[in-house]
Amino acid sequence: MIAQTLAAGSAGNRVDPGCPQASYCPGCRLRHTRYPEQLEWFQSRLERILDREIGAERPRVEPVQPHPQQEGYRIRTTVRVFAAEERIILGMAAKAGRLEPVDLTKCSNHDPRLNRLLRSIRDVLDDAGPEIVSELIRWIAVHLSADGRDRITAVTGSIRNFQRAGLDRRLADRFPDHSVHLFESAEPSEKTSGPDPVIVSGRPEILFPVAGMELAVLPGAWTPVSYGTADRLDRTVLDILQETGGSSVIEIGCGFGGSAFFLARNGIRIIGIDRDRAAVRSAGMNRDRLRVANPVFITGKGDHCLRRLLRSRERYDAVILHGMRKGFGERLLDMLTVTGARQIILISPGTGAFVRNTVQLIDRGWFPDRFILQDQIPHTTSVLSTGVFRKGERSR
Repeated sequence: MIAQTLAAGSAGNRVDPGCPQASYCPGCRLRHTRYPEQLEWFQSRLERILDREIGAERPRVEPVQPHPQQEGYRIRTTVRVFAAEERIILGMAAKAGRLEPVDLTKCSNHDPRLNRLLRSIRDVLDDAGPEIVSELIRWIAVHLSADGRDRITAVTGSIRNFQRAGLDRRLADRFPDHSVHLFESAEPSEKTSGPDPVIVSGRPEILFPVAGMELAVLPGAWTPVSYGTADRLDRTVLDILQETGGSSVIEIGCGFGGSAFFLARNGIRIIGIDRDRAAVRSAGMNRDRLRVANPVFITGKGDHCLRRLLRSRERYDAVILHGMRKGFGERLLDMLTVTGARQIILISPGTGAFVRNTVQLIDRGWFPDRFILQDQIPHTTSVLSTGVFRKGERSR
């Protein structure tokens, strides 16, 4: 529907998608549209929604910051394992009406190294035989590492049966320079967070580059899908804080500490909060690796951690709400004024959650100053939204 809307409005801007699977792949829904028009559409979409929801209070939505790399940018992926008659296919289900799946070993968005690794994994599974593979492997997750020691995670319904079939050793022997993990899931889902995986070979973490630092990320912790976009977001947040003199910050949704360490290196005192234990363990590992006392990291729900922090009666200049697609709850938003913050920076990859939290902050007396958009996953309908809010007299 989204791609059709774009095409109907400007048929002259339709282009060759540059991918032979684009017509039936459900991933890149905007690939038939010229890239500048994709960015214009993101901006106008948010403007229309905000006009409807908050009207005259809406500040200008700044032009979308383009991704620095429109092809070959993805450094991680999760693929389903399809046992076809001739060979294994690592991919995802195609659009309705097509039985053959999308082959993600030749995805245009993937880093070429990621595609090469997927093809090598497919060769190992082909040798094992489609019957064994289809019974034992549900998903394969691959995450590239900055030092070349990439992580391969096989999601299976039974680790014991996987090992009995010798698939763990096949993978470990084929990829001696990478890490091979096994994750057991009773449900046919691509989830790879929860209990620690079985490490067949290699190490637990991959390394993710942030502003010249190589930060460790343990299994189950989230990372951006590409390099470079995190640095751009971090610089944007730092500029916002420096414009208003913010020097002490709480970041809720700190993840493995990418933004926190960048801000700390630039003189910001920061406390990072995240409910994901793997993420906070990663952040703690990075603090030890860098041998720094700032930032400090806390595990738990945002509102619970804020309540504990505020017992010290210490106050902070700003709060960064670094969210995922579901957004933040009302109890947390109700507590923001008590932190002493003069500024809220709301970050979300989900437009619906971003708009909902924006309206909730305005209802609590926070005034929006700027809206900034960044394309982090080109040719898809996903865009990262950042809102900057200042404290009003009636903030509650």
